[in-house]
Amino acid sequence: MSQFPNQQQSRGEHGVQDGPLGVPFDTDESARIQRLLRQKLGPEHVSTRQGMGGTRLSYIEGWRIISIANEIFGFNGWRSSIQNMAIDFMDMSEGGRLSVGASCVVRITLRDGTYREDVGYGMIENVKSKGQALEKVKKEATTDALKRAMRQFGNVLGNCVYDKEYVKSLVQVQKQTRGRIQESSLYRYTDLEETQRINQPGGVQGPQAIAGQQASDKQVQQLPMPASVQRPPNQMQAMNTDDAARHRRVVGQHANTGSGSGPSNNVFQQSGGMDEVSDFDMDVLDDEGMLDIIADLETDRPIIHESPSSFGGQW
Repeated sequence: MSQFPNQQQSRGEHGVQDGPLGVPFDTDESARIQRLLRQKLGPEHVSTRQGMGGTRLSYIEGWRIISIANEIFGFNGWRSSIQNMAIDFMDMSEGGRLSVGASCVVRITLRDGTYREDVGYGMIENVKSKGQALEKVKKEATTDALKRAMRQFGNVLGNCVYDKEYVKSLVQVQKQTRGRIQESSLYRYTDLEETQRINQPGGVQGPQAIAGQQASDKQVQQLPMPASVQRPPNQMQAMNTDDAARHRRVVGQHANTGSGSGPSNNVFQQSGGMDEVSDFDMDVLDDEGMLDIIADLETDRPIIHESPSSFGGQW
C-alpha cells in the first residue's frame, strides 16, 4: 500500500512543525535509493531455520533490516509506528501453563510520506509466566510486522527471500567473512566524555578552540610572580646556583662558648666540596627562635640564623 499525501501541516507560533512534513526525494537521491532497493542480498545476510514438515525457511533478522534501512534511507529518512496490537488468544492448561498468541500491524513511513504496512504474528506455548509469555509474543509480532512491511520496498529489504529460485542458487555463492573490528571505529568512554564536555555551556567547540584553551592555560602558568611574593635577590641567587652544595639548607650556627657573652658567628668550612656547619648551641635560642628554624626547614629558604645574643639584646 502506497500513499503520497499532499500534507499541509500547521505550525506553532514559533514556526515549529506540529507533525512530520513530507519532503520529496530529489531526482538523484530517488535514483540511488531505487538502485539499491533492486539489489538482492548476499548469503551472509540470509539466515535459515527449521520449518514445518522438515523444510528450511530463509529469513532476515530484524536488526539487519533496520541497519540496511538506515544505510539506504538515512537515520532520519524513515520511521516505524504500531498501528494495532491484539492478543488473539491466551489459553491455560490444567497444569497452569499458558499458550499465548498476538498480532501486530506496523507501518513504515519514508521521509516523503510514502508508507507500507503489514501484519506480524507472535506465539508461545506451554509457559508458566504470564508476563514472560506476553513479552515474547508482543516483541515477536512487532518485529515480524516490521520485516514484512519493509520487504514491500524492495529486494534488499527482504523481499528477495520469497524468491525460491534465488534461495536455491544462493547456496552456491560463497559468504563474505566479516572483517576484524577496528578499535578506532568503536564508541568508547572517552568519546562519551568528550561529547558531554562539548555539550556543556561554554564548552570547547572544536580543535582550534581546544588549542587556544591550552595556549591560554600555558600563558597563565608562565605569568611572573607578584613583587610582593618574590624572594630577595640574594636568596634567588643562592637558589639558582649550579653548585649542588649551595642548595644545602643551613640549620645551625657556630656558638661562641668561650666567653658565653660574645656574639655568635656563622661558620662555613669547605671540606670535600660540601658545606659543613659546626655544632649548634640550642641553649641560646628561645621558643620563637626554634619556631623560625622549623619554618625554615619546611621551606627552601637558605637563611643563616643568628643567635639572639647577636642582636645585642635580650628577647
